[in-house]
Amino acid sequence: MRINGPSRAVGPQAGGATRRAAMAGGSFAPATAEPEARPMGGAHAPVLAGLDALIALQSVEDDLPRQRRRRTVRKGNELLDVLEEIKLAFLGGGLSGTALDRAAALLVSLEPSGDPGLDSLIEDIALRAEVELAKQGRFLNRS
Repeated sequence: MRINGPSRAVGPQAGGATRRAAMAGGSFAPATAEPEARPMGGAHAPVLAGLDALIALQSVEDDLPRQRRRRTVRKGNELLDVLEEIKLAFLGGGLSGTALDRAAALLVSLEPSGDPGLDSLIEDIALRAEVELAKQGRFLNRS
């Protein structure tokens, strides 16, 4: 690479071999001649598309445990809210069946998160909810 004063740097160029041949007395090629046109992205497009798909798939697979954990935490919080609602309704003397129905629905929809500590905590909350349901004569058929 050669630098000629304050102008731009001159480095290797596409037609270097042609110019050297011309300078050595070989054939003449115009300096503004376009190089052969190659199809842009023809052969590489499927490879890049496949690579993008793999990267997207990896990010989805990595995110699945986080999503499962978030769902479990959200359902655990909802179950705690329903238990609080049942407690307040019981103390106030106006226990309705809707809170019990919601608790039963949440218990049926619980699934393991993959985090042993979180799963243990959710099992404790679920047991407390099952006890409250059993006190009201509602039993779940969970296996």
